Amino acid sequence: ENKTAECLASNTYTFDTIMNNYTISVSYKYSPKYVITIPAYLIIKEDTKSGAMDVVVSELWIPENEAVAVMVKSEDNFNLTHVDYNDAKLPYNLFAVESNTRVTNNMEIARFTMTDFLKKQSQSQDLYVTLKGTITELPPMTGTYNGNLTFTANYITA
Repeated sequence: ENKTAECLASNTYTFDTIMNNYTISVSYKYSPKYVITIPAYLIIKEDTKSGAMDVVVSELWIPENEAVAVMVKSEDNFNLTHVDYNDAKLPYNLFAVESNTRVTNNMEIARFTMTDFLKKQSQSQDLYVTLKGTITELPPMTGTYNGNLTFTANYITA
């Protein structure tokens, strides 16, 4: 006869002549985990009128048929605003380099899967997407222009 019970770490169980076997339950919980690093800024250089940044997956443990999607939104519709004159705008384009795609508002820029992550790991490489910002017009005036991008990571289940 087997006795089934939850075996707690604080308890010990002693076999005696009446009970010569004892069944315990074994469990494991597999929770999805991912770490995606997004730089704090994208600097567009004055001389090249462009700049780049990498969105890097450093850890990814999800089931094979699931993914982590990363989306980006420009808070100012891909226009930088002069720091002293709010009416002075400077448009720019954002490209996802690997797919050679111009990014639009709320667009998915990457869909990271476990298969892709393990493939890159086996090659001692990072899984990432490169974003390149490019100024599209001459600035209306000298000075510094700023804008914001908001990134969202969504866990996509099967």
